[in-house]
Amino acid sequence: HTRCLSDWSSDVCSSDLPRLLDAADVDDCPLLAAWELPSAPAYHYMRRVHIKDGVRFAYIELYLDRIIYDQAPERFNATTVIPVMDELRVNVSKARQELTIGGASPEVAQHLGIACGAPVALVRRYACDDSGKAIYAALVVHPGDRVRFDIDLVR
Repeated sequence: HTRCLSDWSSDVCSSDLPRLLDAADVDDCPLLAAWELPSAPAYHYMRRVHIKDGVRFAYIELYLDRIIYDQAPERFNATTVIPVMDELRVNVSKARQELTIGGASPEVAQHLGIACGAPVALVRRYACDDSGKAIYAALVVHPGDRVRFDIDLVR
């Protein structure tokens, strides 16, 4: 099953294997529009599928501040982004994540090997530096049958 981040430094996906579908240097991040956050001057965009034990469990579109990406491009391309940011000691002063349930688009369905319209968890997240600038933003899509919440309601 897939676990969503419970805090920024959670090493949720450290053993998965990302497969890069597309990458480009871009000037803006359309994912930030919903949050009205200040953006970095440039981002490195990556679209990829994450695979663990032969199972496609996440389709991801992410934008990483180009200055951060340029510190370790090979590492960012080869593995999950958040642990590399932590290794580089990137200061994250604010990070949020929201999860909604939706249906798989034709493109997501193709890359995850599920039916178009199948239930999916849509996870949107961002991270900001001390100045409030968005240095990371991502849309992560998980097949619905791979997501499970297990929350202790009593403390």
